[in-house]
Amino acid sequence: SGIVYYRLKMIDVDGSFMYSPIISCRNTCDLNEYLFVYPNPVSIYENININITTNYKGNAELIILNSIGQKVLSTVIHLTSGSNLISPDIQYLSTGTYFIRILNEDGKQIGSWQKFIRQ
Repeated sequence: SGIVYYRLKMIDVDGSFMYSPIISCRNTCDLNEYLFVYPNPVSIYENININITTNYKGNAELIILNSIGQKVLSTVIHLTSGSNLISPDIQYLSTGTYFIRILNEDGKQIGSWQKFIRQ
């Protein structure tokens, strides 16, 4: 949270440029939700750890999608307000790129999508 400043650099086709006026935007969001996945990349002999920090408390759905968007894992997890550590079993996943998404009971996303690579 705090004040963020923005301006645009506009470039013409002849290479000349001009800057827009600077504008400020105040972010007053108190909710700091994030996911941190490690190790990444993860070897075939390891499982991943997902550190979830949220103000949400209750059941949530942990979803892992493959690189073409197919759901390969869906499980219910219980989250508490604060830091949570989840270690889903991914031993059966083949090598590739995967995405993690966590949804609360209302279907609202917690944190942002996270990518991990299975080697």
